[in-house]
Formats: sequence, structure tokens, C-alpha cells
Amino acid sequence: MDDLRSEIRTAFEKEQAAHPPLGGLRSSLTAAAISQARPAPNLQWIAIVAAAALGILVVVGLMSTHVRPRANVPAPAVTTPSPSPTASEASPAPITVASADSLIRLTVTGAHPLLLPSTIPQNWSAVVTYLSSSFFSVTYTSPDSTKEVDFAIVVPNPGPPGPRGSQSNPRFHGDPHSLYQVDDKTQGISPRFLMWNEPGTWSEPNGLPGVPYALSTTGLTDAEFWAIANSLRA
Repeated sequence: MDDLRSEIRTAFEKEQAAHPPLGGLRSSLTAAAISQARPAPNLQWIAIVAAAALGILVVVGLMSTHVRPRANVPAPAVTTPSPSPTASEASPAPITVASADSLIRLTVTGAHPLLLPSTIPQNWSAVVTYLSSSFFSVTYTSPDSTKEVDFAIVVPNPGPPGPRGSQSNPRFHGDPHSLYQVDDKTQGISPRFLMWNEPGTWSEPNGLPGVPYALSTTGLTDAEFWAIANSLRA
């Protein structure tokens, strides 16, 4: 048996030696065997998968942007305007002296005592320019418009008098801080004013006790001024 096998192998080798395969064919067969053993990757399919994954990431990012809760931003504070005198309460047009006095006494409830001059002639006109529960300002004018009296509850801050003016502290109604000023003491009817704190109560805060009043005149003499100041009544 062994002899028979040896004879067959010898015969095959002789046949191979007589007819050797071409070198190119050998290389082709080797390459074909390798390509069949390891198939080349499909690059197109990989690109499609990568693009799909990228698209999914983009969509997820957009959804997270819309879903993310927004930061709480505080609303702007709403400021309530402070109360001011009602336009209908004031009297921008001239009215009678009696009507002005009644209007002031009806509205100003936060000042005690509430003083008004009692010697203003009834043929004068009056204009109430400011009016609230704590303040008022009224201007009385003579028929020929040459004389004017201004009276108010106000905290004034007057400037100093001119070189021919004067100031004094008359202790009006017991107030040691009262101030009387004449703009030009060489003129008999020079503008002048008096400011003081009337003993009493006031609904507004003030550095001094009482109610702050101010009386000023234009076109009146010193005697006429003090006649009006001394006529103030509650």
C-alpha cells in the first residue's frame, strides 16, 4: 500500500513539473482567496448611518432647547403715583372771595387751625391755585389788578432780601422763628411777605410744630399788610 501511494505522489509531481501554473494566475487566485476571506467594508452604508446619527443628535438638541425652563425674570415694580389735588377741586378761573374761602374750608381738613384773612374786600376776585387736604394756595386780586394778596399753607424757602431790603423776626402769633421780609424798604408798596408756624396740628411732617403759613402782598403798604395779617381767623 505504501508503495502504491509513493508511486501516485511521484506521478503527480512529474505532472506538475511538466505543466507549471502561470505566475499571474497564482497571484490572482491568492488575491481572490483573500478578498473572499475578508470582504471590503461598505463605506456608503457607514456614511448613511453616521448622517442619521448626526441628525438624531441635532433634533435632540433642539428639543432640549425648547423644553428647558426659562429663568424667572422679576416683573418691573409698579409704582403707585402719589395723590395730588384733584383738578376739579382747584379754581384756575377767578371766583368770588366768599366762594374761595368756602372751597378751602371744605377741602383742607388736615390743618388745625385753618386760617383765612377776613378783611379782603368782597369786590376782589380769588383764584385757588393749589388745594388738597393738607395744603392750599389762594391769590386775591383787586378789581384794578394793582393789589395782590397771596396766602397759603406751605413750607417756603425764601432767598435773602436785596441790598435795600430788610428782615425781622416779629414773633408773629408767638412763633420765635417767624420771618418778615420787605424786598425794598425805600418803596412804600414794595413786595413783602411773612412766614410763621401757627400753633396747632398738621397732617404733614414738618421740622417745626404747628401749621406752616405764608402771607405775601404786592402793591400794599406796610400798614395794609399788617391789617390783613392781623385779620386772620379760623
